[in-house]
Amino acid sequence: MLLHATNTLPLLKFVSTFLVDWQKELCRVLTSDPLGILQHKYCDLAHVIQGMTDFPDPVIIANYLSPLTVVRWLMQGTVE
Repeated sequence: MLLHATNTLPLLKFVSTFLVDWQKELCRVLTSDPLGILQHKYCDLAHVIQGMTDFPDPVIIANYLSPLTVVRWLMQGTVE
């Protein structure tokens, strides 16, 4: 879901709408573990995430999806 939204939504909509909703859903899952996958609840972590205005950072997501590698550096001519 996060990957798809990153690749398909305009940046403003991604940051202002999608990430806000995604963060709320993440916190809901951390505090309630509705599927029983986490084995226990992470209320403190959810509380920390709720207080963050830059999680997840769109720049970090972009770097994760398109990592800068030595091959890419060489192709761009930035490595001497």
